[in-house]
Amino acid sequence: RILEADILANLNTDDPAMMDLDLGREYQAVAAAQGFDLRELGRVAVEGIASTWLDDGERASLAAEFEAALATLDADGRPTA
Repeated sequence: RILEADILANLNTDDPAMMDLDLGREYQAVAAAQGFDLRELGRVAVEGIASTWLDDGERASLAAEFEAALATLDADGRPTA
């Protein structure tokens, strides 16, 4: 499984208009192919933040914000509150 590998992989759309890609569909395809649940997809997304052009502080802040948002969702992606 991807999450157990020693590589940093992320999902992106590069140029959505040119490639006719949709990031949501890409996450759905990975979930289906790898059997990932919402938590595993969230981890992939958070790990993808590491490959951004943000500086270390902004990267850490964005990752924390994203993880906090994920913590408010149940296993089906519905808000828990």
